Amino acid sequence: MSNKKPLIIISGGAGFIGSQLTASLLDRGFAVHVIDALLYGGDSLLAFIHHPDFSFARSNILDGNFNIPTNTDVKAVIHLAAIAGFPACQIIGRDIACRYNIDGAEAFLKWSIAHGHPRFIFTSTYSAFGSENDTELVSEFSPQNPQTLYAETKIRAEEALRSAANNSISLTILRLCDVFGLSPRTRFDVLGNQFIWNAIQKREITVFQRSFLRCLIHVSDVIDGILAVLSAPIERMSGKTYILGNPNNHHTKEDLARIIMDLIPGIRIVHKDITFGGYRRNFQIDPNRMLHDLGFQPVVSTREGLDEVRSALDYGLIRDPAGDFHHNARFPVI
Repeated sequence: MSNKKPLIIISGGAGFIGSQLTASLLDRGFAVHVIDALLYGGDSLLAFIHHPDFSFARSNILDGNFNIPTNTDVKAVIHLAAIAGFPACQIIGRDIACRYNIDGAEAFLKWSIAHGHPRFIFTSTYSAFGSENDTELVSEFSPQNPQTLYAETKIRAEEALRSAANNSISLTILRLCDVFGLSPRTRFDVLGNQFIWNAIQKREITVFQRSFLRCLIHVSDVIDGILAVLSAPIERMSGKTYILGNPNNHHTKEDLARIIMDLIPGIRIVHKDITFGGYRRNFQIDPNRMLHDLGFQPVVSTREGLDEVRSALDYGLIRDPAGDFHHNARFPVI
């Protein structure tokens, strides 16, 4: 039996989800190796730099210069790195977005297979569906209808990974709903967080597509969902795809704004009709597969998660919410 420390490799570990996941894994006794190009800076990793079980490689996911520690046994690879979000992909363009989100994911899986890593977890997006029917319950088996370049790259990455995977590695895909809340790299270009920041900064919230339903999930619940997959028997997770969202956090964008009005009295809501090139995403998720297979159920309500962001901003704990560190792209949330 090996005495080596179990290691989790995280690509994109300096990001919104990755930095919080790094902290949670270190707390649970894992060694963590982060691979990140630091496109938005590395402040989110400063708290871990002296941790004996933390290591880091500044590398583009396509470079392959990952410098994995030799005194560890790799338990899993978690692939978070991406050009993340509809606006960021639009700005950077199709060729680069596809190169990093599709080719990068496939190359990283093949690298993991070549090095004998047993488990690969890939984070995709629930915006793959793009339904306009708010009465429809979307499940993992619903027809895909990606309406943005970002969603397209994620779905094509899923297909590439399924084609490249073999019996030597367990591939699990998690389609994340709208993530919000605080992390070492809190983003303010995601739906819930941007609404709170605008309410405090401008005393108003601009709402596009007011009646469209979204499903939110707190970043800590995303981490717990990933941990649930890591804890499950590896053979049970192989080839599985899950939607990761909180069914209790379904809201129209109008209702979400009104939750914030209750948290921050005196703000106003401004409605604007913009089609975003015909992009429409309006549906409810069916979380039963994650609950049935893993017993996983998110616990953080929308109100609780938004209130923690409000408190952090009120206390001045986030120095510059408008800064590049907190944004993947400058664009209205959709």
